Amino acid sequence: MRYLRNLGRRKVRTTLTILGITIGIWALVVFGSMANKINALVSGGSTYYADKITLSDSSGAVGGFATVPMSLATAEHVRGV
Repeated sequence: MRYLRNLGRRKVRTTLTILGITIGIWALVVFGSMANKINALVSGGSTYYADKITLSDSSGAVGGFATVPMSLATAEHVRGV
């Protein structure tokens, strides 16, 4: 009984505490859902690219990714390999 009386006396503190707990639970739920979605996207991408080969020529390559499209002649040459 004493605890309920104390909650009634300090309404602002009680309201702020309940609000903080609510925001904390909401944040955990949202971040958990975001983590699950990101994991699903990464696993889907890994599955999609599992049997594919990505090629780029040496012109303008930055970290293995070309900034310009590969020419058709180069693509045909690679296809013959």
